[in-house]
Amino acid sequence: MVKINIHEQIYAWRRVLVERHETPLAKRIEMKAAGELLSRPAAYRAAIAAADVALAHLPRWVIYNGLNAWGRHREVPHPPAQTFHAWYQANRGEKK
Repeated sequence: MVKINIHEQIYAWRRVLVERHETPLAKRIEMKAAGELLSRPAAYRAAIAAADVALAHLPRWVIYNGLNAWGRHREVPHPPAQTFHAWYQANRGEKK
């Protein structure tokens, strides 16, 4: 049996590509935006709430169209009735 830590190899190779400035501009912009969003919990929760509302109300063709390569072979799962953050605050958060 061959054991390869593929996730470590991919991570190392991506670092090399970044150091060589060989990553596409779109990818750099996407990763910068993701970093900004994920570093702000309130903004992240607002984005999740907006995405849940959008997914519930957008026509199917908006989500599954020729521009969405990911959606050609997958279905977006239905959003949960309650986010983990909301559940945690209700069940394990500080009691006031």
